[in-house]
Amino acid sequence: MSALCAAKHARYEADFTSERSVHDLIGTMSSFVLISDAGQPGRSLHCSHKLLVKLFRFTLFRQPAEIMRRVAEISSFLKQRIVIEFCVLIGKPAAETMLLLDRAYGAATLKKSQIFYWHKSFLNGRQDVLDKPRAPRRKTGRSAENVEKVKELIEGDRRLSVTGLSGLTGIPATSVFRILTKDLCLKRRSAKFVPHLLTPAQQTHRLEVSQRMLQRIAAEPDLLSCVITMDETWTYQYDPELKAQSSEWLSSTDPRPVKCIRERAVGKVMLISFFDMGGMLHYEFFHQIVTGEMFVQVLQRLRESILHRRGKQYLKDCSLHMDNASPHTCLDTRKFLIQCGMKVVEHPPYSPDLAPSDFWLYPCLKKPLRGRRYENLKALKEAVRLEIGNISSEEFKDCINKQWPCRWAHCVNSNGAYFEGVSSNDPVEKMD
Repeated sequence: MSALCAAKHARYEADFTSERSVHDLIGTMSSFVLISDAGQPGRSLHCSHKLLVKLFRFTLFRQPAEIMRRVAEISSFLKQRIVIEFCVLIGKPAAETMLLLDRAYGAATLKKSQIFYWHKSFLNGRQDVLDKPRAPRRKTGRSAENVEKVKELIEGDRRLSVTGLSGLTGIPATSVFRILTKDLCLKRRSAKFVPHLLTPAQQTHRLEVSQRMLQRIAAEPDLLSCVITMDETWTYQYDPELKAQSSEWLSSTDPRPVKCIRERAVGKVMLISFFDMGGMLHYEFFHQIVTGEMFVQVLQRLRESILHRRGKQYLKDCSLHMDNASPHTCLDTRKFLIQCGMKVVEHPPYSPDLAPSDFWLYPCLKKPLRGRRYENLKALKEAVRLEIGNISSEEFKDCINKQWPCRWAHCVNSNGAYFEGVSSNDPVEKMD
């Protein structure tokens, strides 16, 4: 008896868990329960006797709760189709069938169009309450042929948009986007602005200079303690804020703030600054572009400041780092440096990312000045002096001793090309 029950249990479980279980129980019936009606007595209904017997035997043999749950999970719309078929067989019109369904199922009732569709289908002789099998949808959007088309076009012109590719290939824009991102693994990225389009020779020069400086630092750990770096920049009576400076914390419902585009003020003054690991050594203001002759006079005053602030020995040992601007490389400047015996630290051309004044001092100095309007140049100079005084000696030391070697290491890792995403907290060892 136990073996028989087990066999029946397996057969019933297979019937109720297979994909076509509902179709098999309702569509393939060998016997029917006859229900008589006053209008059409003795007409057979599609209510399978086997289905009723099987449900009874499930309860009798105490099948697992999972099996019974699967039986109960026949969707509401399928039950309503059975009811519609029943109403058709007993001669109920579509309108009355809809009222009966609404009374029985309430908010879960099928839509009117669906009720009338199924009522008409059963009235025309349909016997199956399940949807007819459909052919699988052809996946033509991301086919190998379309992927190849998009690949050829995008390799010919990297600036083509998704809409443009869709128009050229006849593929839907959504499929083009998926081909680009999923199949070809591409991302659309904006161009990066760089100070100069480096030639291969200039890129090699940057690489060689950075390698030499890292080697010198490894051989002479105290090399940077006697290096003075300098540069010049324009400061303005009004310099508009950066976009990031005017950002605000807002909720998702708050409107985005707006801001009028402003131009720099005409009034400006040039700042020339010299600093080392200990702090600012000397700075001056000029109202015009500095020439070679003027720069020599500035260097003379720089020597006096060094002698006063650091002493005679430091003046003998120090080296000067500057970029390749005309006043820095002219004949008068070179003659003066040779007479004074001041060594010059090598700097590759078109390399503001390797100059401490460009990548640290001036951005740090100008940020607090942006968005302020100064009445005259005297007020502007006082504001610049105040901001210079607010920079601590630890920040100067961090720039020279840590950030600068880190920049050289990044230049080596990028084979002399411009780089981005440098953190001042990255140790040099990670860049080697």
